[in-house]
Amino acid sequence: MTEKTPQREPQHFLGVPLSTGSPSIRVDPTEPRVLGLPRSWFRVAPIELTWLRHPIRWSRWRLEVRRLGPHAPSFEEFSARA
Repeated sequence: MTEKTPQREPQHFLGVPLSTGSPSIRVDPTEPRVLGLPRSWFRVAPIELTWLRHPIRWSRWRLEVRRLGPHAPSFEEFSARA
């Protein structure tokens, strides 16, 4: 029988072993976390909610986008002419 020497297992994050030389995933253990994930992984830009001001105009614009595809005007251009 072979004796098993106790080896230290690396820390795991979502099943991925963390190591200092791994170029694929780098996680700072002191970084603030949200639901267990590093806060830098989440989007920092605010969510665009201008369509809530005019939901009917926005739904008409979405129909126009569906009809014209990439040739449709932006929501600001559509709002200005409507």
